[in-house]
Amino acid sequence: MKKLVIILTVLLLISNFMICYSAEFPDEIPELRGEAVIAIDAKSKDILFQLNQHQQMYPASTTKMMTAILVLENCQLSDQVSVSFSSANTEGSSIYLQPGETFTVEQLLYALLLESANDVAEALARHVAGSISEFSLLMTNRAKELGALNTNFVNPHGLPHQKHYTTAYDLAQIALHAIEIPKLIEISSTSRYQIPPTRLYPEVRYLKNSNRFLWGTGSGNKFEYLGEEIDIMYPTIHGIKTGYTKVAGNCLVSFAEKDGRQIISVVLRSSGNQLYRDSRYLIDYGLYNFQTTKILAEGEKVIKAPVRQGLTADISLVAKQDVYLTTRLGDELKPLQTVVVSPNLSAPIRKNQAVGEVIYTFNGRVYARAPLVAAERVVRFQVLWLVLPLILLIAAIVRVKKWSLKKYKQFLF
Repeated sequence: MKKLVIILTVLLLISNFMICYSAEFPDEIPELRGEAVIAIDAKSKDILFQLNQHQQMYPASTTKMMTAILVLENCQLSDQVSVSFSSANTEGSSIYLQPGETFTVEQLLYALLLESANDVAEALARHVAGSISEFSLLMTNRAKELGALNTNFVNPHGLPHQKHYTTAYDLAQIALHAIEIPKLIEISSTSRYQIPPTRLYPEVRYLKNSNRFLWGTGSGNKFEYLGEEIDIMYPTIHGIKTGYTKVAGNCLVSFAEKDGRQIISVVLRSSGNQLYRDSRYLIDYGLYNFQTTKILAEGEKVIKAPVRQGLTADISLVAKQDVYLTTRLGDELKPLQTVVVSPNLSAPIRKNQAVGEVIYTFNGRVYARAPLVAAERVVRFQVLWLVLPLILLIAAIVRVKKWSLKKYKQFLF
């Protein structure tokens, strides 16, 4: 009887643990307040959840993610930025820049991404491109290069404008590039920062990140999650950008990382603390219901392909990048690998030249793909390559004969 009680107690404890564990993370997405959302695996680029992902929306200050990318791609952190009268008088959020003040690019990037300062956005834009219009054009073109094809920017800060728009999907594409820039993530995941006094502003500027995932605890910083009131602060989050205007509502692009998994979530036009609730559900849904596996490594040989008119008959094709596959936990997906090589592959071929693609499919769905590049250089075959050795041989023989004849004449005379 005593043994039976012990067994029943153990079973009850296990049952309670399993109930608690199953309730710890969401296995589905509840109704969200956000109008357009997306959760994407940052390694495989697979979309894990979406709602109105291609709907045109106002981005508000999530725009500054693109501004920061361009600044980091075109400037040194130590570069000096002089504040113009126009930049200092930008409307909206501000750190009260004064005309004539000078800051480093690094200082202004902290103000841009933490305090979401519009005056800073314009100062950086003018520093990079000379004018807001030219910088906005750079922003739009760069965004399209990153896969954000339904995005158009007309300013570097996100103040409302009819022609300033994006989508949840596009912001996720921009974020995928942003997380590859270590300094951008370092800055956007910083809670607080200080800018020392200047000659024209004799006080320390204390900056606090507008992203409450980084510090939000206690009264006013809670939301309902899986039936409980929890703090907004979530250490799994590593940036990247908040946004708010009256027409855009509350917006947030988040980057989460845990146990090798990386999730990007985008929530547009949510409200209040529901913005963080929406984002938390998206992030945890992606982290705890899926698994991501590397199925092909960068530089790994995939196939040998024949080459026409080359000094070698074939060439090794390797993966240009790592390839990851995301599946539901417990699923054993074995995708079909298909290799597509450029038709009539002919020399000359440069090393790392794109010459094909590897595609992974399962039941007709494409799960992953990556470019294939040449592992080595292939020189074009020409008749000269056959004739040249013969010419060199004949020249050597003639030279030897001339030398021998000269020696022979010296011997005779």
